[in-house]
Amino acid sequence: MTQSDSSSVVFLSGDLMFASRVRGAAEQSGYQFRFGTSLPEGDLSSVKLVILDLATRSKLIPDIVSEVAERCAGAKFIAYAPHVHIDRIKAARDAGVPTVLTRGQFDGSLGTLFSEWVDPSG
Repeated sequence: MTQSDSSSVVFLSGDLMFASRVRGAAEQSGYQFRFGTSLPEGDLSSVKLVILDLATRSKLIPDIVSEVAERCAGAKFIAYAPHVHIDRIKAARDAGVPTVLTRGQFDGSLGTLFSEWVDPSG
């Protein structure tokens, strides 16, 4: 099921190459894609999913958890890191990120990420 044009995904990363893969999966599922190193300014009520790349943006933990809850109410929040970044994975979990995956798990889920992880009703 595709989303309306007002539904969006925010991808917080410094990895431009991987961002293109995530963008493709998001747009194929009907989501607008927002890419940056921090949450964008302005109204984020249309955001359905926030994805945090712990390999490049781990310094956003722990403040990002409360910022997502406050500014993107109702959005799902996922963080991921290479499996060797055990401390970053633990820090994200300890900070309250609801879903923390390895990069392999995240990458492997891109084909179904937006249909399974985001509420299709919107």
